Amino acid sequence: MNEMIENIVSDMSEDIKIVDDDLMVNVAGVAQALGQLRKALDKVDECLDQRQFSKASSLGYKGVSSEYIFLQRVLGGLQDSQNHKQKLVQDVALKAKVSYEEAAPFLEKHMDSLNPKKV
Repeated sequence: MNEMIENIVSDMSEDIKIVDDDLMVNVAGVAQALGQLRKALDKVDECLDQRQFSKASSLGYKGVSSEYIFLQRVLGGLQDSQNHKQKLVQDVALKAKVSYEEAAPFLEKHMDSLNPKKV
């Protein structure tokens, strides 16, 4: 059974690579959006420390909200990528006539995006 699942996953290697690359790109986008949102929040915090309340309020409506919207968009892209990965696992499971949980490890071991970030 394991060999059959491995063969199915091997046949889907191009699709797996596309989803894996997409996940990595979306993770990078989320990291970028988080950094930009942190910078925008730091500016608001600085204005509050300086008692520049009007400026802080203005930054909240402009900088912070636009960075938050950007974060939401890239998180949506990440969710789409995750959905595509789950669809691939479902496809493997259906072809191999096994459960999702049985098929997932075979596919996931071929995905670099699922390896924890090295610090």
